[in-house]
Parts: sequence; C-alpha cells; structure tokens
Amino acid sequence: MGLKMLRDDVKLYPYQHIGTAFIKEHRYVLIGDEMGLGKTLQAIAAMVELEQVLVVCPAMLRVTWEKEVRKFSNMSVRKVLVNFDYSRIPKIVVVSYEGLKNIPRDLNPDMVVFDECHYLKNPKAARTKAAHEFIWEVRPEYCVGLSGTPIRNNVGEFYSILKMLSYNPVSSNGMPIAEKSQYAFSLRFSQPITRTITIGKKGKDDRRRTIEITEFKGLRNKEVLKKYLKNKYIRRTSKGVLDLPPLVSKTINLTDRDSPTSKLLLEEWNRWVKEGKMGEHTTQLKVASAMEKVPYTCKYLFNMLEQGEKVVLFSDHIAPITAIMNTLIKANIKCGRITGQDTQKARQEAIEEFQSGSSRVLCCSIKAASTGLTLTAARNLVFNDLSWTPGDIEQARKRIHRIGQDHACFIHYMSMGDIDSNIQEKLREKAELMRKIL
Repeated sequence: MGLKMLRDDVKLYPYQHIGTAFIKEHRYVLIGDEMGLGKTLQAIAAMVELEQVLVVCPAMLRVTWEKEVRKFSNMSVRKVLVNFDYSRIPKIVVVSYEGLKNIPRDLNPDMVVFDECHYLKNPKAARTKAAHEFIWEVRPEYCVGLSGTPIRNNVGEFYSILKMLSYNPVSSNGMPIAEKSQYAFSLRFSQPITRTITIGKKGKDDRRRTIEITEFKGLRNKEVLKKYLKNKYIRRTSKGVLDLPPLVSKTINLTDRDSPTSKLLLEEWNRWVKEGKMGEHTTQLKVASAMEKVPYTCKYLFNMLEQGEKVVLFSDHIAPITAIMNTLIKANIKCGRITGQDTQKARQEAIEEFQSGSSRVLCCSIKAASTGLTLTAARNLVFNDLSWTPGDIEQARKRIHRIGQDHACFIHYMSMGDIDSNIQEKLREKAELMRKIL
C-alpha cells in the first residue's frame, strides 16, 4: 500500500530507489546527493508507509515542501504557522528550524527529516541544540538529513550531523562517532594550524593584546572517517547518475586594472590570508567593489535578454541587487527578487512568475536563494560578485542545472581586477578540498 501513496505518474530513477532503500535499511542517514538529483523525492518515497513525519527545513522552503509532497504523493501535509492546530495533524508536518523548539514531544513522529541539514553544522547554535534535543528525547524510527553540501568549509562541519545520526536506537547505521566535541573531531580529521593575532584598538591606553587561534585545514585519518560514514552517508553526482545537459563556466573580465576600492579590498584579502583576520571595513569594501561591477553586469544582462534568454542573477549583497533591478525596471524588463528582506509569500510569487510567467530576470542574494529552489526556466546564471563560502556558490550554481533542465547551462562570473581573480582562485581551492572529502 505504501508506494501506492505516490502518484501514478511518479517514476523514480534507479539511483533514487537505491537512496530510498538506503533510508529504510539504515534509518539514521544523510543523503548527500549533489544538488538537483531529487533528494526530496527520495525522502517522500521513504515516508509513505509511516504514520507520522516531521520535516524541518529553512523557513522559505516550507511552501516548497508542501508543494512537493502534493506533487509526488497523496499524503496530507501542512506547514506549521503561528496558530497551528495540533488537534488536526496531517501525516506530514513541515516546520522551520526556528519553529522546531515549539513542536510538542507527543507528536512522536516515526521519521524526522532535516532538509538542508548543513544548517546544523554549529553545535553551539540554538537551532542545532534544539534539533539534537528533539531527536535524543523522541528517538524516532528514522532520522534523515538532506544536503548537497553537508560541509562547506572544513571537515569539522560533519561532526554535528554525524553525532545526531549516532543517536540511532537500533544501531543499523554502522559505527557511532566516539569524539565528544567538534574540536576533538576536527583535531582527529584535519590539520590544526595555530597562529597569533593582535586584537583591540591602539590608543592612549593601548588595549591591544595578542591571542592564539586554531584553524583546521585539509583532511587526515581518511580511512577512519570512511568507517564513520559507512551506512550513514550516501552521495551521488549528476555526472554519475544522470545525463544532464553540459554545465559551462566562464569568467567575464571587465578590466585588468584594479580600482582604488578593489586595491583596498585586495589588501584586506591579503591580510586575511596572512594573518587570519580582516579589518572592520572589509564588508563595506566588498559591497563597494560589487557595486562597481553593476553597470557592466547590467550591460551584460541586456545582451542576453536581447537574445531572448531568461537569467538568474546572484549577488552576495542587497545593494547591487537593488541597483541592477532599478536599471532593469527602467528599461521595462520584468524581474523579481529573492533576498532575506522579502517575505516568504513574495519569494514564492517571484519564483512562480519566473518559472512559468513573464518575469525574465530573477535577482537573488546568495544566502537567501542558493538552496532548495528550482529555477530551470533559465539556462544562464550570472554572479555579479561572490560569497566567501564555496558551498554557497556551488549550491547557487545548481539552481538551474538539475532535473528538469533540458538545455546546456552557462555560469557567468563577472570579474574586475586582481581581487576577483584571487577570490575565485581561493574558492576553487576550497571547493576542490570539499569535493575530495565528500
């Protein structure tokens, strides 16, 4: 009866059947498939035979989960809002990470799904503590993490989710992790680098002081990590399991000369690489550098639009997004936006208008729109500027290159001088390390 709860027209790819079976067999698992391979559908297929499921996700993805459950299955589903009526509980309850602390323990779900579970990478964060407490107290039969980028900067970010998967009450997912803290885990599986930095302000009283900080780089004890991951973690890439159209990256060099702002930002960058710290005005410099590229980015967008293309535009900051949208609107080009300042309703309307309506450009902030969204109406994606985190960039790239995309996809990086070249090179190095670990 279980699979009959999936709609008749829903067909799983062979690798998705494997993912669903992996969940059922090992129970407390992380599905780490590359973005765009249908992790949501695998989780839905695994939950059809259960009585009660709780899905925990970023707030903006609650609507997406409701729609995906109804698209793929006949199961009842409802997202948790302020006045949620627990006397009428559907089979699948969808709640934000922030709202999890308010979920009554007597909901007693058979399965808890943590979508974009890299949100739980920091053990000290309130939402991470709430998630661990819930799983430890309720001990559901299944606990499933979903993330195409479970780690984004270093191997230590695996600790929290692996710790949670080790709560499995029936030991069906292999070796539980032994380390009692993220620090101990990082120390075992990466290389500690200790450096001395000076903090405080120089003045009459000279309150500066030196402190030692430890950062963790690279990967070691790989074979032990593999034992931890065995039966807890599965990952497939689009290249390995799907015949997706090509994905081509290209850098658009706007000028080979640095502006004064870019030179200052490059100094901050070099200081960070050398000393592990940046000045107080780094963010302002980064925004100013991004703004300098806006006129060039707009011209580049106009060229693509004249060829009849739809385009997804990403920036790490609100100011460039606003400036680009103002230029497009003045030219009578319909566009939408997804940023942290927009309501969930406004974001969803912008997505729907872009995917099936007349909106031709969707302007997005990397933090707000890099995960969980399908934007396959476009085959071109433009980065006006980049985040410091390679995982965020990789997530953003896959918004257009995923199941449902029928055309070759192009990622365009707007680059201005040495600072952008340095950032891109450093991010490539970090991304390559993340790929090796994953």
